Amino acid sequence: MEGKRGVLNRYLSFYFTTLHLNSYTALHLILTKGFQMRNFLKAFILLLLFMGCAKKDIPLPDHPGGQLFSGLKKGAVRCFKCHGTQGEGKSRAPALVKSGKTLAAEKFTATVLKGRDRMPRFEGVLTEEEIAQIIDWLEKVPPL
Repeated sequence: MEGKRGVLNRYLSFYFTTLHLNSYTALHLILTKGFQMRNFLKAFILLLLFMGCAKKDIPLPDHPGGQLFSGLKKGAVRCFKCHGTQGEGKSRAPALVKSGKTLAAEKFTATVLKGRDRMPRFEGVLTEEEIAQIIDWLEKVPPL
């Protein structure tokens, strides 16, 4: 039997990571889709959201590179899952905001196309032009 904390983690993880929704959309879905959650659980979720525990939104959301990075243009490309919503990096992947600004575009493109270590290859999924859009977006992302 899954405990209350496990249920909460599962719902928050699903809405904020898998679908990459902003906090208001996720809150609306959680509260209106008829999940069998008790009132105190709904109140706890509201408290988390308003205390700033919600996921950061993608910066420059209209930029084509940002849309690619976040998986909005191509569902198979979801860089944010490993590299963070702002390219800040996570425990399993490096910060792209820094390497996008310092790494040569050719090397960055080669890494994306061929993959490396735990990073999958995106050859045949992304074009060099699309990778250039992601690099351009990473260069324009404001520093954290």
